[in-house]
Amino acid sequence: MKNITPGKWVLLGLFLLLAAQAVVLVDWLVLDSSFPWLSAWFFGTAVLALLILVYRKQIINYSELKNLTNNGFAQVEALFYLHSRLQLRRALPRMRSFGISPDFANVVVDYVLKVRPEVIVECGGGISTLVNGYLLEQQGRGHVYALEHDANFARQTLEELQRHALTNWATVIHAPLENFQLEGKDWKWYAAKGWKDLPGIDFLIVDGPPAFVQENARYPAFPLLLAKLNPGATVLVDDCIRPDDKHTVEKWVRDHPEWTVEWVQTEKLAAVLNRSF
Repeated sequence: MKNITPGKWVLLGLFLLLAAQAVVLVDWLVLDSSFPWLSAWFFGTAVLALLILVYRKQIINYSELKNLTNNGFAQVEALFYLHSRLQLRRALPRMRSFGISPDFANVVVDYVLKVRPEVIVECGGGISTLVNGYLLEQQGRGHVYALEHDANFARQTLEELQRHALTNWATVIHAPLENFQLEGKDWKWYAAKGWKDLPGIDFLIVDGPPAFVQENARYPAFPLLLAKLNPGATVLVDDCIRPDDKHTVEKWVRDHPEWTVEWVQTEKLAAVLNRSF
């Protein structure tokens, strides 16, 4: 029911119309009864089935609208809270959809304010780069490096950093996707020239590459950057509401049992990974 599109409704209607014509013909040519019992039964059943389908669709629509409304209100609250924690000079770009959601941004703020990391690396930059830039400026030390495979998006993020006067605290690294071999499989991930010379990482945020690149597209982040993670480093992963990204995190923890994962109930579900000492 949830996935019945307008096109499928049209096909369903055409099917019922053809079926009705067939039933009428059978009633008229074959049964030749004084009252069209078969036709009456068919149309009664079809109308009842359609009413049930329409009712079910309305219930689903109401439930989805209620969830969207509640979540939208929660994100507005999170956005107000985020603004109260950052000394913004300009408005942030539009959040949610392809960008991070306000509740995830607050998870980032929570960690940075608590641990005060000096080196932050983002797999996929954007709004989080601005948030981290402001936080590092407030604490007076540190730097965020954002890896971005798309040249246009890298340029846009750099322009936003310039607009917010945060270029002293954040760097966008254009690292086009290149092939890597991991566990006998080919992976496309950020070019090694973009991250091989980075300093030890205190805070790693995994929010790229996009899911359409390949199945489990974010898997290479952990095996490729593990050696660069400082002993007390934390890894934060967004979009774990998607099965691929959740399975990726679970595989990381299975392959590296010294790491533990905590799931954080944000709009897109986040995962926080830490070493267990």
